[in-house]
Amino acid sequence: MRKWIITIILVSVCFVFALIAISKANKAIAGQANAKYVSEKKCYMCHKALAKTHETSKHALSFKCLLDNNQDKNPKCLQCHTTGYGKPGGFTDIKSTPDLIGVGCQACHGPGSEHIEIGLSKEERKQKININASSECVKCHKIHQKHIDIKSK
Repeated sequence: MRKWIITIILVSVCFVFALIAISKANKAIAGQANAKYVSEKKCYMCHKALAKTHETSKHALSFKCLLDNNQDKNPKCLQCHTTGYGKPGGFTDIKSTPDLIGVGCQACHGPGSEHIEIGLSKEERKQKININASSECVKCHKIHQKHIDIKSK
């Protein structure tokens, strides 16, 4: 009888922890769904060391090759050479959304408006952004797939 009671208690405790984990995961996912893209300058305010490296990276300068090849309005190119193109609040054009030109932080980590809210703890901030963004790379860096050769057109 005593083993039976201990088993019920252990199963109940595990169930409660599972519910808490699911609740936190859903909260993080919901936060991302409601977030909007913000200026990369907002990211740079806190992530200064990363900003210095990023500003001169191929990602940050990726839009330049579109301009050089007159492809800055090509939707096939914009989805990988800008931040958030085709998504609510993402890049639309040079005039309207100049701060989302190039591949910025949010191209991989998702929209950052909820991540930068005032008053959040460090842990809450982590829940509001995609920290492990390596799965996002393949959306543009497709292995064994040829890049559009715009020079030959």
